[in-house]
Amino acid sequence: MATMLYVLQSTASCRHSYVGITGDFTRRLRQHNGEIVGGACRTRSRRPWRGLVLVRGFHGRHLLQFEWALNHGGRRPTSVISRLRDLRRVLALERVTRTAPPSPPVTLEWLCPAAERVWAQLCADPAPGPTSSA
Repeated sequence: MATMLYVLQSTASCRHSYVGITGDFTRRLRQHNGEIVGGACRTRSRRPWRGLVLVRGFHGRHLLQFEWALNHGGRRPTSVISRLRDLRRVLALERVTRTAPPSPPVTLEWLCPAAERVWAQLCADPAPGPTSSA
């Protein structure tokens, strides 16, 4: 089974999101929601979670570098909009880290229509860059 990156949103606190990697998204989401053992400690207090998007196309170490770049892009995003902005920014990079190979083509599988609409609005904006809070 192919490994993928996923983005979750807390439905208890809609401002919070989480990024992870898995080979079985359905099982992993059940773990995050406490239905079966093994969810991340960071997701326990804001259950339940829902999937927003799956990112497919990365392999091996490159997938780990992509996750790292998304989680360590300067500030610690929590809101879904901030997380999707960072996803767009990292996808636009030729290399996600200094030592990473060139980024492969990836596919986004949207699990939440509202998140897909936000993504479409973000993509309609100019190229990603620093955002202002004006």
